[in-house]
Amino acid sequence: MDEWREVCADVVHGGPFAGMLYPPRWGDGSAPAKLLGSYEDELHPAVAALVARAPRQVVVVGSAEGYFTVGLARLLPSAQMDAFDTDVVARWNTRRLARLNGVSVRVHGAATPESLAGTLTGQHAFIVCDCEGYEDVLLDPDRIPALAQCDLLVELHEVGRPGMGERIAARFPGAKVEFVHTRDRDLRDYASLAAIAEPLRPFIVREFRYAQRWLVIMRAS
Repeated sequence: MDEWREVCADVVHGGPFAGMLYPPRWGDGSAPAKLLGSYEDELHPAVAALVARAPRQVVVVGSAEGYFTVGLARLLPSAQMDAFDTDVVARWNTRRLARLNGVSVRVHGAATPESLAGTLTGQHAFIVCDCEGYEDVLLDPDRIPALAQCDLLVELHEVGRPGMGERIAARFPGAKVEFVHTRDRDLRDYASLAAIAEPLRPFIVREFRYAQRWLVIMRAS
């Protein structure tokens, strides 16, 4: 995909994080889609709606290389940014991407109910959660009362955990709840693809994932 990287010049071309500098780790099969801006396209309306609610704090659980963390930091420059990841290399990459884009992020290790509770300020926060099933333990307002002041965008890892999404949603009575599902991409939606050979275009938008759903929770205003 060197041709594609030359076209993008290490800048995200579309989606909510357009304009972000993003020299990708090419071991990440989704790196081309992130540069194009098609990555998790299903979530773009939800991200826009959640950003428009002007949270005072953003917390990303499972930051990986920092794509969402730094992208949201650019969109919400006045919000306090916190990122959690269990992997030391992921934390290093998040810090690196933040420096490259001139944003400030506090980077932490593993998110536990205790560490997340200690990080939340009690103000309106937006939490992005991608933690491989641990969301069922972590996202519990009975254990972390400050979650009641949060909007959430949760990648659900439901294999072997039937009904987990509905179980988490039920913990937030009165909130607006939406489930978002994966969908196929239409290559015609991405004008930047015209710059590369047609046979390569489907590989750019491929994200190497099974059927996925996400949970969006917006707290009552």
